[in-house]
Amino acid sequence: MDETEKLNGKPFFFFLKEGDTISERYEVKKKIGSGGFADVYLVLDLIQGKELACKVFKKEIDEKKLEIIKREADFSQKITHENLLQILFLGKD
Repeated sequence: MDETEKLNGKPFFFFLKEGDTISERYEVKKKIGSGGFADVYLVLDLIQGKELACKVFKKEIDEKKLEIIKREADFSQKITHENLLQILFLGKD
């Protein structure tokens, strides 16, 4: 995602706050964590009415890291365990 891409008219990477929407489906409730290359938000799935965690990657992600993330997401969708999170959506808004 480049700097021209917007969320609610603001640069995507710096201004997620309560009430913002992601992919016209997930409403941001609050930020619940932050790490080296991503922030995690509590979001409400507006279609299913469920609260979920949404990991939003920071601008510093290069193509190599992005490929690693995609491979991990693909792999994790093939396994299930009560102590593992289920990935429901991987995309670019």
